[in-house]
Amino acid sequence: MSMSADTRDLDALLKGLTPGSRKKLAKQLGMALRVDTAKSIRQNIDSDGKKMTPRKRTSKRKGSKKYGKMFKKLSKTRSMRINATSNEVSIEFNAKKIPKTHHFGLRKKVGKNAFAKYPERTLLGFNDKRISLVKKRVLDHFTV
Repeated sequence: MSMSADTRDLDALLKGLTPGSRKKLAKQLGMALRVDTAKSIRQNIDSDGKKMTPRKRTSKRKGSKKYGKMFKKLSKTRSMRINATSNEVSIEFNAKKIPKTHHFGLRKKVGKNAFAKYPERTLLGFNDKRISLVKKRVLDHFTV
């Protein structure tokens, strides 16, 4: 079965639901995707499954605060907001500047006359695992 056939089947199932039921399903999908996204951010893995570009070391000392896992606060599910309606679901970060800078690999002012170019680290996105998670959750919703 091709991807478009899967989507047509899911669309047909979803059109049979009431708007309130679709919103409830969207909220459940958002929560499942938020947990999976937080897990991959915690492991410093991009949304496409590759390891993120590691943080540059700022100090020669091993006990430096800026060395180690990135996005410690962003990897918590409470730092991601779910917006669910009967037609769509979206996940966004409560903080806007830090995730945007890293997600798109932008330049940011770090001092009076200093700028830093951050590597692109894809924080939000879909991969095969998340697509199958969505399909499974939708089908589970109809079997319950």
